[in-house]
Amino acid sequence: MKHARRAMLVYKDDMLHKKNVVGCGISLKEIQGSLTSVPCVVLFVAKKQPLSTLAVTDVIPPKLGAIPTDVVEIGHLRLLESNRTAYARPAYPGMSIGHYKTTAGTFGAVVYDRRTGAPLILSNNHVLANASDGQDGRCEIGDPIYQPGSYDGGKSKDIIGRLYRFSPVIPISNASLAVRRRKRIASLQTRAQNRNLIDAALAKPLENNMINPQIMQIGLVTDTASVEVGSIIKKSGRTSGLTTGVVRPIGHP
Repeated sequence: MKHARRAMLVYKDDMLHKKNVVGCGISLKEIQGSLTSVPCVVLFVAKKQPLSTLAVTDVIPPKLGAIPTDVVEIGHLRLLESNRTAYARPAYPGMSIGHYKTTAGTFGAVVYDRRTGAPLILSNNHVLANASDGQDGRCEIGDPIYQPGSYDGGKSKDIIGRLYRFSPVIPISNASLAVRRRKRIASLQTRAQNRNLIDAALAKPLENNMINPQIMQIGLVTDTASVEVGSIIKKSGRTSGLTTGVVRPIGHP
């Protein structure tokens, strides 16, 4: 890696002056999604563009000296508020958010409505829908969502969106009591377990520009992947900050 580091230091200023280049570093060359053993200089760009649209002076060369380059698209870099519990517009995934009746939780991600393409706020049911089972009156579609959550100082003036959709959460203990009264313990427990596959809810922002899809300390999500044993995962949370983990077992409902 020392040769790659030396090349980066020599050519860094020239590369950062190129249009669309927002950063640089050293890594191993990636080919078709797989890392090789070849050291390279990585040039981060806001957006990959066809060579035909770039001026000659803005083209990134395939090599810097004898060291190959790699181009990685990461979007536009912005200075994010380091305080995850602060008010922010736009707000970023990883920051405090919550249903107006709850304390606070994490703005998980920006997702997009499959039918309309509209951006939506993804978080947990217990964060955006007040841990509702859908019939308990704990929330209603259209309820205000605060950013930051009320525990972090959010008030009615801090509404970022409204509850749009949620998956009901059925407490197993409550289900067990109900079935004992009806002598159908096994069937209702199974039904409750089958319904509790996720703890998720969506909110619709008041304005699309009130949210930004770049996850704090992670960046923009550009693809999906299947989780396997050994996969490395990351989470950006209001309380925990950036954490990483390794998938040990997996299961299928």
